[in-house]
Amino acid sequence: NVSRESARRLMEDKKIFHLPIVNNKGFFQGIHLNDGVITSLKKYQNTVLIMAGGLGKRLRPLTLKTPKPMLNYKNKPIIEHIIKNFNKEGFTNFYISTGYLGHKIRNYFKDGSEVGLNIKYINEKKPLGTAGSLAFIKKNSKPLIICNGDLLHKINIEGMLEFHVKNNAFATMAVRDHHVDNPFGVVNANGSVIKGFKEKPVKRFYVNAGIYIFNSNVINYVKKNKRMDMPELFKDLIKKGKKTIIFPTYENWIDIGSYSEYKKINKKI
Repeated sequence: NVSRESARRLMEDKKIFHLPIVNNKGFFQGIHLNDGVITSLKKYQNTVLIMAGGLGKRLRPLTLKTPKPMLNYKNKPIIEHIIKNFNKEGFTNFYISTGYLGHKIRNYFKDGSEVGLNIKYINEKKPLGTAGSLAFIKKNSKPLIICNGDLLHKINIEGMLEFHVKNNAFATMAVRDHHVDNPFGVVNANGSVIKGFKEKPVKRFYVNAGIYIFNSNVINYVKKNKRMDMPELFKDLIKKGKKTIIFPTYENWIDIGSYSEYKKINKKI
């Protein structure tokens, strides 16, 4: 029962050309072919907000004259890859929250009409954090999708949106499974008494992937021109009893947060 678009993205991610379709008992029913379809048949009216107002201090000197989302990857700005990935899944309505050197983003994309998109801008006169610009979004009845402007990913947004709606969530956060390997044997002790051993244990936990889906009423929880980061917003929603859930993701995902990370991914091109 996976959608055609989800199947296409999976084939693209795994670099395979065929994907079998099976029923709930595992019996073969048909096959998806990688036939070159690049546009989702579905069209979504949801608003996508891309957070692109940061200073990019950890990427200096690259960001002294260029905002971080406009740094190139495969000869195109990072934020263009983000927008195109959303558009492939059928999303055409965008807000871009800009701040530092924001005119370079606005001059590049304009209103998006030349490529069939509807792009509007939020100008952060002062840094508003990773959630503050939500207060400037024009409200509609559809869930609101947020994405950081420095991510290269192939996360299935369509599947995440379906998951959000199916679970009747107020807020959904995409998360990545992260693990830390301990190269040493760990001794468990109570005082000076040995209780046991763990040989080179692995600690696993979820990390924030920088993509979120919210009920459109979330804008009522953010004050205009007041700085707010996503963890603060989620804590407030939890405190107020709103249903907040995670969406584990396993697709390719890179956070371009540092100079060394940016250099590393560009060496792979």
